[in-house]
Amino acid sequence: MDLNLNEPHYRLHFSADRVRLQALAGLVDLLPANPGVCLPAATTPAQLAEATRCLNALAQAYHRFNGSVAAMVGSGNVAGAAILPAMPPAPFEALWADEDAVLTASERCVADEVAIDEVPELDLAVIDVPEGAPAAGGHRFGGRWSAGLHPMALNNVTERTALLIRRGRHHELVYRYETWVQMRSRPVRPRVDLAPLAAHLGEIETGGATWTAASPSGLLAGLAIDGDAESTIDPDRLRSLVEDHLATAPVAWEPFVGA
Repeated sequence: MDLNLNEPHYRLHFSADRVRLQALAGLVDLLPANPGVCLPAATTPAQLAEATRCLNALAQAYHRFNGSVAAMVGSGNVAGAAILPAMPPAPFEALWADEDAVLTASERCVADEVAIDEVPELDLAVIDVPEGAPAAGGHRFGGRWSAGLHPMALNNVTERTALLIRRGRHHELVYRYETWVQMRSRPVRPRVDLAPLAAHLGEIETGGATWTAASPSGLLAGLAIDGDAESTIDPDRLRSLVEDHLATAPVAWEPFVGA
């Protein structure tokens, strides 16, 4: 048996001839356990490059150790596949783990509880979300945050680029990013100005809720109620008003104009 682990940051060599090891797990303790040792003290290009090399070496150490031991276990020279170590947590896991859990919960909810009705001629998806669904939301476009179900969970189950999301008495109409850019892989229905619709919805609300529309030329165009107020408009009537506005309002943002 010949086991080699030779990296710039971590080196291990173990060699024996016709020896059957019952407890190779002891070698696992020799592997690097803390990815934090790779983090640089500053952010100069040289230090960041060295940190990248260090993290890559750490990952390769585990992969190569696992591959070597797995081969020996398969050949019968070593007993016990349970000794294979798991990769240590990523050094920045704390920055994304919570949101990733919300995304997973949102994906389960979308698969089991969310109803989606598409209107292809309007490039619209009407999404009915149960009130008890995950509501922590997630990132859109870097630092921007969207409450409710994680937006990736919704965008991954429909190609429609206008989403009418109805959740109890809380509703919003969202234009996806694809309507803001020059989308070349498929036709995308252009955005319309939602401000007139927001004004009309505000007029027919009976509980004081105020609707606000973002500019159609902005990255995050859409329509929603201000704050946590609830809408008094029947959800089916709201859908009818949204569909009528999308069908009749003039185009207000066309990314290809002047391109």
